[in-house]
Amino acid sequence: MACPDGQACDEGSCMDIICTPGDSTCVDLATIRVCNDTGTRYVEEPCGSGYVCEDDTCKLQICIPGMTQCSGTTTVEVCNDNGTGWES
Repeated sequence: MACPDGQACDEGSCMDIICTPGDSTCVDLATIRVCNDTGTRYVEEPCGSGYVCEDDTCKLQICIPGMTQCSGTTTVEVCNDNGTGWES
């Protein structure tokens, strides 16, 4: 039996398609919500040790928030609030 338009088969049942497969959004700094392969539900996953959720993806934390470093001889950079990059 084929699923009706707007539905997809997920775990043996026709379910409404509610999202685009692979789309994601941050729940908090440690958790990402990803649309499953059929687009019928979201799955929450931890970002993992050393990663934070930022801009709807898990990013490697590369510095300690607020930490400073020199960039060349005339510029000081500051680690951003999530530890995922440097800002001058």
